Amino acid sequence: MTTTSSPIRAISADKKICIGGVTHCTQQVETPEEVATLIRRALEHVPPERLLVSTDCGFGRQGMSRRRAFHKMVSLNRGVNIVRRDRHRALADCEAGVWLLTQRLPLSGEPVLAVRRRQALAPTVRLWAIRAPFPAKDALRARGYRWMPRMRNGIGRSRWTEVEPDELESEFAWLREKVYGPMWAYFPPGGIPRRPVTAFERWREDPVDFAPQATANPGARAA
Repeated sequence: MTTTSSPIRAISADKKICIGGVTHCTQQVETPEEVATLIRRALEHVPPERLLVSTDCGFGRQGMSRRRAFHKMVSLNRGVNIVRRDRHRALADCEAGVWLLTQRLPLSGEPVLAVRRRQALAPTVRLWAIRAPFPAKDALRARGYRWMPRMRNGIGRSRWTEVEPDELESEFAWLREKVYGPMWAYFPPGGIPRRPVTAFERWREDPVDFAPQATANPGARAA
């Protein structure tokens, strides 16, 4: 809260206030705990919704090396995360979620809860982009593919997603064009693992446990 003697009171309430969490004036790298202490002091005067945390200036002076500037930014990020953990309230997240579910969509006017329930009950198809080229990882991630970190049932670590059944062929077309390219011709028919998913399984199963047996790749060109 802002104290009566704080100069912050002279700043308009609609303005953000930025503090320097690390400095360019010294080569010493601040620890995350030092950054967190500075942020906590600032929060005694500035509400969290108005507080921004950055560097006190650029790193292009005082002979600051790229390596040292990098470590200062790491400490800045970690210090912010320490304070966020301190201030996190799970109850606030729950209340915000309940409030959102009581709202109506601006165009259709449907209740958000009804839309989310309908989406949750709709069956989907989960598929795994096995043996995807490494350079395609950003495209897969941008399209919503998530990472399966362990091998199971013959499927190696790979990214996976869920699509509606009538979107499966278009998803295969996207994979063929944007991810696999010429490699697609060497997948056997049904070579991309896929499995139907219902609402009863979607949140109960781990993607690793839910992976079907992978189709063996004989190396022959697919028809």
